[in-house]
Amino acid sequence: MIVNYAGPWERMDHYNIADIMAASHDRDELEMWVTEMRGKIVVVSDLTTGSADIGTVPGDTAFPLGGVHANIIN
Repeated sequence: MIVNYAGPWERMDHYNIADIMAASHDRDELEMWVTEMRGKIVVVSDLTTGSADIGTVPGDTAFPLGGVHANIIN
């Protein structure tokens, strides 16, 4: 598959899932997240230290593989 990469990992928007989950207790904050995510496709990926979800892609030897999925969807 030929993937048209949007650019380096830093070019994509990233969100901490813990912040989104914590918003479930605050109606105003939850509404902010709903507005932010509306109409978007969200890819959830494990990027913790020691994660094996890192691979080599053109131009980057340590690219999070969730980013590959996001680029394919893009």
